Amino acid sequence: MLTLINGPIVGLGARTFISEAKEEARKDGNNLRVFHFAEEITKATGFDFLSFMSLNDFQRNAIRENIFRAIADQIKDTQDDVVIRVVTTVEWRDVNQKFKDVDIISKLLKPDRIVTLMDSEKNMLSRMQSTIAEGNELSRLTRDYLRIGDSSSGEEEVLDWLNEEVSIGEDWAKSLNIRQVVFSVNESPSALARLCTQKDLKCFYVSYPMTFLTQHPEFREQKDKLVEGLSSRGVVIDPMAVELVKNASSAATAYTVERDLHWIVKKVDAVVGIQPDPPVFSFGMLDEFQHAKGYGVPSFMIFPAGSGGPFGEDQFLDKSRMFKDLASLLASTEFNKLFPES
Repeated sequence: MLTLINGPIVGLGARTFISEAKEEARKDGNNLRVFHFAEEITKATGFDFLSFMSLNDFQRNAIRENIFRAIADQIKDTQDDVVIRVVTTVEWRDVNQKFKDVDIISKLLKPDRIVTLMDSEKNMLSRMQSTIAEGNELSRLTRDYLRIGDSSSGEEEVLDWLNEEVSIGEDWAKSLNIRQVVFSVNESPSALARLCTQKDLKCFYVSYPMTFLTQHPEFREQKDKLVEGLSSRGVVIDPMAVELVKNASSAATAYTVERDLHWIVKKVDAVVGIQPDPPVFSFGMLDEFQHAKGYGVPSFMIFPAGSGGPFGEDQFLDKSRMFKDLASLLASTEFNKLFPES
């Protein structure tokens, strides 16, 4: 299996996350061979990444094509699962430079999935500051990108860069006729390992009243049991994996909605919600189930109070897909037919 992984090249801690996933894959008997494209540039040319970015477009395009050819030659007979940590966009000299490599990839490689990594703007900004302090080869790129010394916090720039990465990943997935999964670096490394080693893997998005959950630990336990119950049937995407930022700006709030509804809900196999008893109203959950219905994504709900509530009344959710508890959901004929245990 071949997986492309993209996302901003600074601020994610992607190298550590991928390395941890590689170790988890090894524990399951899978050898995950990883290529970091920025490193391959240095190996092939002797240039560090900043020197590479200083070249003209023709030179950069030729180098990238040669590297993809070299990777294709190295993996053509391999039995290993392969990950290529690609570079799709770079914020360079106040311009988001896009690497339009999808044509050469389609000719030379046959990817099975593209995973776009993400995190909250707060976490990414913190890592970027650490990168600057470390003084490594990307420190100047990061410093210039954040415009240290400006009054701007850099938050909107980070969110814009994430949006560019998700967008180009979506375009690549469409062109290559493969699936894109938008995935937080705070999720389990074992889940990323499964995304990189299992072709027919289902993806679930769990929906719940987040404000209520943060205030009621007993409900968080119920949500965690739901995640555990679904994990035997696929990868579970939990919106809580992207840190909640208190007093978030309007831009961050807007991107949170964009992330959950369009980056994630749109791309999963099912949305599975859970409500406490008694249930609470949640605009966020209503949006998620409404968009799931619009996208044609199957939706299920653990609703201890039984059928009814705004989800049934507004016809965002079929009453036959509402269950009183987790055991009833996992025992249902339809759910088992759609999502058998792996």
